[in-house]
Amino acid sequence: MMAAMATRIATALVALAVVAALGLGLRDARLEQQGTEAAQSDGVVEDPRLAREADRKLREAGLLNPGTDHDLARGGLLFRVGRREEGIRLTRDVVRREPENLPGWSVLRLMAAQTGEIELERTAGRRLRELLSPDDRG
Repeated sequence: MMAAMATRIATALVALAVVAALGLGLRDARLEQQGTEAAQSDGVVEDPRLAREADRKLREAGLLNPGTDHDLARGGLLFRVGRREEGIRLTRDVVRREPENLPGWSVLRLMAAQTGEIELERTAGRRLRELLSPDDRG
């Protein structure tokens, strides 16, 4: 009887942990989506409050999320609101962690072109061509 009760309690605790993890994952996904939408909106450049809110959401989305989409969106946001060096640095971090991140290299190339960083633009362009070329390994 006690063993059965212990098994039920253990099962309930595992179920609670799974529900909590799913809840956190959904929360992070929602924050990332909201932050990305705000970061890409026209108003974010004119309204510092909107930019801060988008930045906050993207930072929070990344707390438990090992992916890089939120960092890429945040890099673009920082770049758009005039914090260009920070935006480039964050985007570089993304492609350093994920060297096959095609959107990351594309964004980095655009940032470099807009800031006149010719060598970075060439490096990003070269990497994009490598990623887009057909696989020669058979």
